[in-house]
Amino acid sequence: MADLGVRVFPLELTSANRLKRAEVLPQKFTTIDEAKETAVATIPDLTVPITSPAELNAFTALA
Repeated sequence: MADLGVRVFPLELTSANRLKRAEVLPQKFTTIDEAKETAVATIPDLTVPITSPAELNAFTALA
């Protein structure tokens, strides 16, 4: 039987600031709880300015 474990794949941003899946990290974790901190740390930061009421409404509708 294969060695089971939890693997983390990070997200990265494209040049158009879209999220895409990156390569799976080489680390293997025993439990999901052990993988959480690493998984959260791989989420990229992105700030997008909201310049109109329509953009704000669209943002809040998707949040």
